[in-house]
Amino acid sequence: MDEALKLADRIVIMQDGKVVQFDTPDNILMDPANAFVENFIGEERLSQARTNFRTVEQIMIRGPVSVSSDQNLSEAIKLMRTRRVDSLFVTDADDILLGMLSVEAIDTNRRRPVTVGEVMSEVSFVREGTLVRDALQRILKLGYKNIPVVNENNQLIGLITRTSIVDMVYDTIWGDIEPEVPAEEVIETTADIETVEG
Repeated sequence: MDEALKLADRIVIMQDGKVVQFDTPDNILMDPANAFVENFIGEERLSQARTNFRTVEQIMIRGPVSVSSDQNLSEAIKLMRTRRVDSLFVTDADDILLGMLSVEAIDTNRRRPVTVGEVMSEVSFVREGTLVRDALQRILKLGYKNIPVVNENNQLIGLITRTSIVDMVYDTIWGDIEPEVPAEEVIETTADIETVEG
């Protein structure tokens, strides 16, 4: 089956002599026609496919904290404190992403009468529709804690964090699987270890 999914342009899946699904490998993996096709393909392949084709907007945090470029630094640090974050995305009146403001930039410029827009820094971003696997590579390669998501108009619409990626990986690997052995039977402490004194 793996070879057919990799090499074929179209695949026919039949049950009891009838065509159940005739489609591209990607469509079969992403949208199996029925339970028979799901069982035929296998849960592991389906889970892997869902991960491979998942886009950033499916796992992003919506409505990330942002600040207007014309606000002063005092307003920005109050927002950081209230929202318990150490950086803010900077947007204009139309929510177009302009940059990022870090707590370090505020500290460096705290005695100057400047606006957020004057001390913000550039920020990398991904566009909606980007595959999570591609965003993950960028986050890891550049060492980011998070990366903003923009729409086709460059408006800030979300945020991908390392935590959201960990959640996705966890769900892919374990999903709804219940552990076979309760945690209290698996986890031990050093107090449980018998020592041999000699």
